[in-house]
Amino acid sequence: MTATVARGGAGGAGAAIVIYSATALLIVGSSAPIPLLPLFGENLGLPTSRVALIFSLYFATMVVALGLSGIPAAHAKPKVTLTAALAVSAAADLLLIYGTEPTILIARVLTGFGVGLGLGAGATLAVMLRGDRGRSVSATMTMVASFVGITGSALLADFSPWPTTAPFILHLLLTGAILVLMVRLKLPPLRPHGVAMPPQETYPVRADGASPHEVPAPARPRRRRLPRLLALAGVAIGVVAWSLGNVVVGLGPTLVRDGLPMNSVLGASMMAIMVAGCGIIGQYTVPLSRPKLAISASAWSLLCGLALVVGGTLLVQVWLMVAGSALVGWGQGAGYRTGMLAVTRGLSPQRHGARSSLYAATAYFAAASAVQIGGILMSAFGSQAGMLTALVGIAVPLITVVLGTLIHSLSSGPTAPGR
Repeated sequence: MTATVARGGAGGAGAAIVIYSATALLIVGSSAPIPLLPLFGENLGLPTSRVALIFSLYFATMVVALGLSGIPAAHAKPKVTLTAALAVSAAADLLLIYGTEPTILIARVLTGFGVGLGLGAGATLAVMLRGDRGRSVSATMTMVASFVGITGSALLADFSPWPTTAPFILHLLLTGAILVLMVRLKLPPLRPHGVAMPPQETYPVRADGASPHEVPAPARPRRRRLPRLLALAGVAIGVVAWSLGNVVVGLGPTLVRDGLPMNSVLGASMMAIMVAGCGIIGQYTVPLSRPKLAISASAWSLLCGLALVVGGTLLVQVWLMVAGSALVGWGQGAGYRTGMLAVTRGLSPQRHGARSSLYAATAYFAAASAVQIGGILMSAFGSQAGMLTALVGIAVPLITVVLGTLIHSLSSGPTAPGR
């Protein structure tokens, strides 16, 4: 893309608000079902493995959407793509309101395609309208929208008379309003710009698995590529972080609701809420200029969080599970972003987008597999034993990364900040 929008003015600002709202609603819609998964299971008589399928099917669809997002046609007309994504999101709301197992599963597939393609188009439009500020606001809003979607859905489930439909009715109304504005939206005229935009970069930074796309800034001088071992450690911690965080998010509410006499959807969803909220903090506090420190910090945060979740599961103490989820959330946000840096550092813009999409697809596939296996284990052995088995399985690669970074640090000494 070699053109951008004339920035500034009321028209550009108004159009940007519509674009931001559209991308945020896509994320809210993908997050809203998470607190309601235990209720779907109870109302429909589903085992935990089928509840996990509702969650992980979205991830599997995102893997396909990431592949399609690399097709030039997906971004040739970003306004059309984003408008179609909103329409798909509205259709998913209708299916979720209907509330049978087949319609819920189809809704999650539609949501995966809508988010995977729509957010890339939304980020492209935001950059065209507002430049670097648009990119920053778009990325921040998608992360905050995840937290809002999970928390708001849990609150509506607790305090409205229609716990499994109220979140989707409200989201459908808001999506319909923004959809009308998108159809009527007149973008400011384009004008030539001297810097060509490199391929888009994919950041699935949310706890529930959505994949916000962020268009990177014009190419800067290349950074020195990481040593192979350090790059592999970064990829490993990113994939493990994404898997562990989403196991806690996808299976935690069912674990709490099954193991404790807790009727509050908000209370049962506190693990997911903490992962989403602390994941935002982890994204912005990870020391990217020191990759070895970033890998170690995220790995230790994940390991300590996992230990607390295991302890809370064994002792049936929700406060321990929630505290562990906070550490897992920080480690997930920090770990995923560290992994993204490890796979893209030193690459040309032409290779940057392809490598980041491959990394994102790997993380989604691993997380979908981990959640589904965890759900099968919980159905076979009970919620407590199944969750513990799943967590122990994830702990093996995590401990390997922790030990590897310790050994590497002792053998090579401190690492100077990356250049």
